[in-house]
Amino acid sequence: MSASLAAARFNQLRMCRLQSFDIKLAFFDSRCFTIPSQQEVFNNLIWRQRDCIRNSISSVAQALYSHKELEHKNQDDMKRMCADKGFDWNDFGEDVKYGRILMKVRYTKNEVTRQEWKVCSAPLFCSTGLGLIIPSNDC
Repeated sequence: MSASLAAARFNQLRMCRLQSFDIKLAFFDSRCFTIPSQQEVFNNLIWRQRDCIRNSISSVAQALYSHKELEHKNQDDMKRMCADKGFDWNDFGEDVKYGRILMKVRYTKNEVTRQEWKVCSAPLFCSTGLGLIIPSNDC
């Protein structure tokens, strides 16, 4: 369900922005699975973010260079090549480089504590510090 909602909204916004219905539609997928421990949740987030960073660098490089020019290039090579064309990956926004996350945020309104989901730029995940955004099992 989440993938179909994301794809529908994304395609709707693209059509409005491009003012055209003659576009190739985007598709998304999503998965739901159980992770047995908080440490494995941390590991999964770190792994997913590393994949996000790799995809971010590759996307910028692929927009500027041909497949042939990028063959056998590592991420540092691609970042250097992008900078050579005036696109320094390090200057991109945090959300573009590290992804976005949904966080439940508490706030007070009329002396009542409420919660809502907010889309936030993901911090750079490492093995320390993830406890600040992932609640313990006793919540």
